[in-house]
Amino acid sequence: MEVSFNVNPDLPENNLSLNVRQENRGMLDLFDDLKDLVDRQQLQVSDEDGYRYIPVYQIERVYTEKKAVYCQTQSGVYRVGARIYQLRDELSRHRFIQISSGEIVNRAMIERFALTQSGLYQVILTNGQVCFASRRYMQQIRKEYLS
Repeated sequence: MEVSFNVNPDLPENNLSLNVRQENRGMLDLFDDLKDLVDRQQLQVSDEDGYRYIPVYQIERVYTEKKAVYCQTQSGVYRVGARIYQLRDELSRHRFIQISSGEIVNRAMIERFALTQSGLYQVILTNGQVCFASRRYMQQIRKEYLS
């Protein structure tokens, strides 16, 4: 892969472009990482100390519990003011995948999928946590993640 830096004083504003021969998961992940760096995309969360902003790339999973929305990072669990459907639309589809109506997981955190004897799909995360994917979302997961 060739990497270049070009200076063009005629440009109306700075721009960053990623040119690829073929779209693939690696290039989409690189694009998302670059976009996160450029946008410094952050999510407002709260904990017992008050409000703060955390970078989106640090989020491991977003889930609902007792009618509240939480996001989990390596450093802790935070409450989010937005609804899960709003976060689904805001978060990058290449970085996050919805596994049930109440949970969104960072793709990089998924270690593997397992099918239980009762027919439920387990999503095993790299930190050892086990989440369950609903049957309603399994078709989408197969299409986006397992293909």
